[in-house]
Amino acid sequence: MSLVWNVFTKSECGYRATCDMCSKSFSNLGSNTTNLWNHIKKSHKGKYNELDKQKRGTENCELGPSDMFDLCSKTTETKLHTKQTVMTSFTLTPSNKLKLDKILAYFVAVDMMPYNIVEKEGFKFLCLGCQELSESHTGDNLASAIQLQLLEYNCDIDASIGAISTDYGANVLKAVDNLKIPHVPCFGHSFNTAVKNIFELDEVKVSINNVRAIQNIFAYSWKAVKEMAIEQQRYGLKTVKFPSYSKTRWWYLLDLIEVVLSQELPIASSLRTYNKGVYKDRMVDEHQVEILKTVISTLSPIRKISDNLAGESYVTASAILPVVNMIWKKILEVDEQVITVENSVCVVLKKKMLETMMTVLTNRYGNNITLKMCTALDPRFKLDRIDIEQTSIDLESFKATIKEECIRTWQYSLSKSELCLELSIGDKVENEINGYFNLPKIDYELSPITWWHLNGTMFPFLKVMANKLMCMQATSVASERVFSRAGNIVTDQRASLTEDHCSQLIYLSMNKKFVPNAFNF
Repeated sequence: MSLVWNVFTKSECGYRATCDMCSKSFSNLGSNTTNLWNHIKKSHKGKYNELDKQKRGTENCELGPSDMFDLCSKTTETKLHTKQTVMTSFTLTPSNKLKLDKILAYFVAVDMMPYNIVEKEGFKFLCLGCQELSESHTGDNLASAIQLQLLEYNCDIDASIGAISTDYGANVLKAVDNLKIPHVPCFGHSFNTAVKNIFELDEVKVSINNVRAIQNIFAYSWKAVKEMAIEQQRYGLKTVKFPSYSKTRWWYLLDLIEVVLSQELPIASSLRTYNKGVYKDRMVDEHQVEILKTVISTLSPIRKISDNLAGESYVTASAILPVVNMIWKKILEVDEQVITVENSVCVVLKKKMLETMMTVLTNRYGNNITLKMCTALDPRFKLDRIDIEQTSIDLESFKATIKEECIRTWQYSLSKSELCLELSIGDKVENEINGYFNLPKIDYELSPITWWHLNGTMFPFLKVMANKLMCMQATSVASERVFSRAGNIVTDQRASLTEDHCSQLIYLSMNKKFVPNAFNF
C-alpha cells in the first residue's frame, strides 16, 4: 500500500481522497496517486520529505533486479525444461540494463502508454513531478512561450529560421512581431476567411442559407430521411445522406451543396410531401441552382489546391504566390468572356467571387518579401510567378534583396562552422543569382529539394538560403494536427495528467516514427 495514504483518507464512494492535514479533496478514480503526492510536495513539504525517506528505505530492502531474475530462472528451470532451453542466471550488467531501458522506453513512447504502466506488476515504481503554468494568450505571453521552447533545444531566433506560419489572430501577429521572425499567414485560414466573405455576398447568401435549412430538416427528423430514401429509390438514384455542417470548416458546406444539386429531384419531391408540405418553400429554384453551380465550379479547384498546400512532406510555401497569381489570371479571363443573357448571372457572380478572394489574399501575401524569395528560389516557378497586378516588383531591386539575404544566411552558417568569410562573396552571390535565373525551369511534378541537392555545387551560396526557405510551411495545419493528437492522449484513464506530462506524450506520439527500434541490438 502506498505511503501516501498515511496523509490521505479514501472516501466511501472510492472516487475521492481527502487530505488529513488541510481537508482538501482530490479526484482518485484508480490506483494512480501522482496528484496526491504532488499536493503533499507542494503544500506539506516537511511531511513529503518524511514520507520520501520512508519510501526510499523500503525500496532499499526489496529484491534487487539480479535477485529477481535469479529467482525467476530457478523456478522456471524445473517447470519449463521440457519446452525450452534451460535458463541460466541473468546478470544485470550495465549493458543489459541499457538494453532493457531502451525496450521499456520504446514500448511507452510508440504505444502511447501512460507512464503509470511501470507501476504495475513487473515494473519498479516511478514517480514523476511536473509543474503547471497557465497564462492568458496575449501576444507578449505567446512570444515568451516560443522563446522558452526554443531555449530548451538551445536554439536562438536567428538567421537560420526561414519564417513562422500562423493564423491571422491579433495576439498571434503581436507575438510574431515581438519575435522579429518573418511571417507567413496560413493559407488555409486566409482562404477560409475569403470563402466566408463569398458566402456573405448578397447574391450567394440567400442560396447558402436555403441549403443549410434543407440540411437541418433532414438532420433532425428520421421520418424525413426515410421519405428521402424512398424518393431516391423512385428516381433510381443512389441513397446519399446529407453531410454534417460545421461553421469552422467551409468545405463541409461545399460537400452539402454538391449533395443538394445531385439530389435535386428527390429533395423537391420529399419537401412537397413531408409533414404536409410545410417545407415546400425550401425547394431550390432555377436561379438558386445556377448560383450554387457557380459556387461549386469556382471553389472546387481551389479547394484541391488548398488541400495540397496542407502537406508536410514536400515544399508548400513557394506555391502560395503562384496560386494567388492563378486566381488573378482567372479574373482577367472572366473579363474577356462575352456576356449573354444565358450566362450573365454566372459570369458576373464568378468575377465577384474571385475579386472577393483576391482582396483577402492580396492583403495578406501581396507584400510578403519572404514568400517572394521562397517562390523565386523554387526552380519550378522562379520569377514569372510572383508578379501579379497588385504586387509588381522591380527585378533588379528584388535581386539585390535576395543577394542581401543570401549573404546574411551564409554569414550565419559560417559562424556555426567556424570558417572564414571571403571578401569577394558579394560578387560570387550576384553571379550565382544571375546564373540561377538564366537556367530553364523544371517540371511542376519534380521536387525542388531534389533539384537543389543535385545542383547545389553550382550555387553553394544560394543553396544555403534555399534550404532555409524550402522548409517554410504554407499552412499551420501541421500544428493543428499536433493539437488533434491530444484527444488521443488525454483520456478518462489519465484524469490526473498535467500539462507538462501531456506535452511530453504528444511530442513522443508525433515523433515516434523517428524512434529507432530498440530490439535491433
